[in-house]
Amino acid sequence: MQSLTANRLDDGAVVYRTKLETWSRNVHDAAVFENDASAALEEAGSDVIRALVVGVELIDVTMTDTGTTPVSLREKIRAFGPTI
Repeated sequence: MQSLTANRLDDGAVVYRTKLETWSRNVHDAAVFENDASAALEEAGSDVIRALVVGVELIDVTMTDTGTTPVSLREKIRAFGPTI
């Protein structure tokens, strides 16, 4: 499973593409793609052109009791903050 992440251009915040094709700071709002997400990645490119986000990429995610959660440590830190 995958989701789309980027950084919002106006403040650099980490954001996630939602099912409504908007961007949210909450990873749990992220749309999840179980198969090919290339079409969603291409659609998100229009937000890059409109200077809303930068650095759009696919990340691996899993579903937990709390919702969508990134798999990699790097993306967990981007989503939830630094580790202790």
